[in-house]
Amino acid sequence: MTGNNWRTTLLKEQLTLLWDWNQSLQCR
Repeated sequence: MTGNNWRTTLLKEQLTLLWDWNQSLQCR
């Protein structure tokens, strides 16, 4: 269960990074 939670947190972090990167691309 702990490993699954860690994986979910990592996925959320990656999605947030992707979203920020996408927003910065649209600003140009």
